[in-house]
Amino acid sequence: MSTESILRIENLRFSFMTYAGEIQAVRGISLEVKAGEVLGLVGESGCGKSVACKSILRLNPEDNGVYLPGSRILFEGKDVLTMSERELLRLRANDIRMVFQDPMTSLNPTMKVGKQIAEGILNAFPKMKRREAKELAIETLRDTGIPNAEKRYEQYPHQFSGGMRQRAMIALALAVKPKLLICDEPTTALDVTLQAQILDMLRSLQAKYQTAIIFITHDLGVVANIADHIAVMYAGKIMEYGNGQDIFYDPKHPYTWGVLQSVPPIDADTSVPLVPISGSPPDLFKPPIGCPFTARCPHAMEVCRQHYPSPQQASERHIVTCWLYHAYAPHVINPITNEEAVL
Repeated sequence: MSTESILRIENLRFSFMTYAGEIQAVRGISLEVKAGEVLGLVGESGCGKSVACKSILRLNPEDNGVYLPGSRILFEGKDVLTMSERELLRLRANDIRMVFQDPMTSLNPTMKVGKQIAEGILNAFPKMKRREAKELAIETLRDTGIPNAEKRYEQYPHQFSGGMRQRAMIALALAVKPKLLICDEPTTALDVTLQAQILDMLRSLQAKYQTAIIFITHDLGVVANIADHIAVMYAGKIMEYGNGQDIFYDPKHPYTWGVLQSVPPIDADTSVPLVPISGSPPDLFKPPIGCPFTARCPHAMEVCRQHYPSPQQASERHIVTCWLYHAYAPHVINPITNEEAVL
């Protein structure tokens, strides 16, 4: 894997201006994605993960949405937020592609699937001949595991099953060999078997094309075997960031603990009850000034309510934003490791 960052997000803040007030959807997140890396962005519904990733392509509505001062999204060193419309169109056509949750709302129901893929290729490479675009589209359909690719090229989306439509959407995105692929919960509507197949296929194609991937999900288990690094997001902020070993076996933030404790492991003892996270996420019309997880955290202190903590490094790329690791904080047992919570 390359050590070069192709995407760097710096202090991204995005708000929706509504009649009821300002919804602070993304509240100052910083992330980087290296070439060929898979980054999992995990968080419950409404935490801002999709808004953050749509910001990379400037897909959020900008009539009532605004990028607040200080936000920067650098793709290969160029700030997306200052790009012209022409530069944006080229970025979306060639360099960064996005796969959405529901393929039926993304695929044109009146156009054959293969033609949609070929048109996307021609849009990215105007000098390519249509015959070559068709051959590349068929090859990509085959790469994504769709049987009888030549026949499927001539079929419409309604003739595909749900899993095959999602594969076709991935083929549509990967056909131009983008440098970054953003997957917004692409397996949520699929059963567990199809989820596993899609994830295996994505990992295989990522290795083949050397495409970096941002994989958005609300389920930590989904990214367990695909992500090189995982960012845990809550209420518009990044709570914890690390690799799979860090997040699953040595997590540091109480929110990450809560997420892991509320999901049954594969070898779960059914006699051991799950531990749900009590309460509700904060109102992003008026988010708390301190840690946003304070009201739901069993280890919350007064400082958590009054001040937002600074990021703490557990290792080079394992970062946690929590007051528990301050020198004056009380000793707490990490429920995942059953050991004292220390950096």
